[in-house]
Amino acid sequence: MVRFYRQFIQPGDLCFDLGAHVGNRTRSWRDLGARVISIEPQPRCLDVLNNRFGRDKHVVIVPKAVASTARELTFHINPGSPTISTLRDRSWQEMMAGYEAFLAGRRPALAPLPVQYVDYARWQEKTFETAAFRRQLDYWKGVLAGDLPVLELAACRADVARNLSPDAALERAFLVLSDLRPRARAASVR
Repeated sequence: MVRFYRQFIQPGDLCFDLGAHVGNRTRSWRDLGARVISIEPQPRCLDVLNNRFGRDKHVVIVPKAVASTARELTFHINPGSPTISTLRDRSWQEMMAGYEAFLAGRRPALAPLPVQYVDYARWQEKTFETAAFRRQLDYWKGVLAGDLPVLELAACRADVARNLSPDAALERAFLVLSDLRPRARAASVR
């Protein structure tokens, strides 16, 4: 995560971790030297955040949820799996009805979706007809034109894999991956 966020975050930047959960993003951002405001409404997750970052003067932990307008909402947490939560009553009711149906071996009775896949397909088809899409398509056809390098992945070949012990196969996979990293980076720069 640090390697990914390094592209965007500099030491001293202020970052907002909305729905911080147990602080994985907060940890990565702190490792990059950023100041972090971690916003998390779940009590159990707040306990973890406070244990991990409570003494860090560059992390502010806010026990709230973020919404488009200020108002009071009921926060629903699944007692069997605290990572499943929502602020929407209807979503929660539908999810719990589906869960109960699943436990009973029944199909849940759900309201029809306002948008079906065919609606999305029609929208996407119209998108393909736009000038913007054609420009993007032409760009990528140009970038990917010509012969592309073929990567030889010895660890994936059946004849090689068949003759290796599990430990040797794992070691070989790590060697192949470590060899591919600089080649992939060089290819992405071109």
